[in-house]
Amino acid sequence: MTTQLAKTMRMLVRRLPKQKAARKKLATAIGELILAHNSVHTSFACIFMAAINNVEVAENVWHTQRTDRAQRNLVMAAVRGRFSPTSKLFKAICWALKKADALAELRNDVVHIDSWIDVQVKPYVVKFSTVASLPSRVERLSREVKMTQSLSTATMDLRKLTVYALELANLMEFFPKYPRPLPKRPRLHFVRGKHRHVALYPDTLL
Repeated sequence: MTTQLAKTMRMLVRRLPKQKAARKKLATAIGELILAHNSVHTSFACIFMAAINNVEVAENVWHTQRTDRAQRNLVMAAVRGRFSPTSKLFKAICWALKKADALAELRNDVVHIDSWIDVQVKPYVVKFSTVASLPSRVERLSREVKMTQSLSTATMDLRKLTVYALELANLMEFFPKYPRPLPKRPRLHFVRGKHRHVALYPDTLL
């Protein structure tokens, strides 16, 4: 083994603990986002069942669709058929679905891309593969200033949205016979690429 090769090997071995810790931090943030996304999707299933007003039929129709987007479209179709477009409840559900669509985009991006972390620089930088990933996906993720912070903010938004959607589903059981006030819309904070300035932030930080 040459001196240069031995030096390179020692350098790589020293980086392993840092790489492992950094990957764990990113993987945990992605995992929390996925769990929160699954929860909000369950809450939309509850809205769909309340709109159909027949659990058995609703479950069978729900499972005919294999993507989250298609199932959210089912929710929209169901509430459009039950409520007036001018009703506050209809507008509230539409708002929740629109916010979920926006947050789902981030979830889909991080789940369907190959990424790694450059620990040679500080702070650590997240890199995205351009080989098998959609250019638009790489471009969107590259706009994030700090990846784990973006994921954490989106996760909190999804959790708030889950509670809100469940409250709407519960409200639908009494509509319109026993009108009740709508729950307050949650304040969501995630915005894709917020404060992104390429000159100031040329890379996406961990």
